[in-house]
Amino acid sequence: MSPASSVVSDSSMSSVDNSDSDSEDNDEESRSRIQVTYMRPGCIEEHIIKSRTLAAAKVAAAAAAAAGSTSMEH
Repeated sequence: MSPASSVVSDSSMSSVDNSDSDSEDNDEESRSRIQVTYMRPGCIEEHIIKSRTLAAAKVAAAAAAAAGSTSMEH
């Protein structure tokens, strides 16, 4: 019973994190900084690179969507 309840609480926490990151990017940045403090020194650079590439991918996807919609109108 206890393992199952812990799994349920973990999944509910992760879903809350996902909704937060979608709504506010500033909140996501502060959370990633907090996570870095608990990581080993070798993992910090890797985490920063991943977060930067994710942010770049979001911007690229938004730009591609905007470019796609404008080209469709013309």
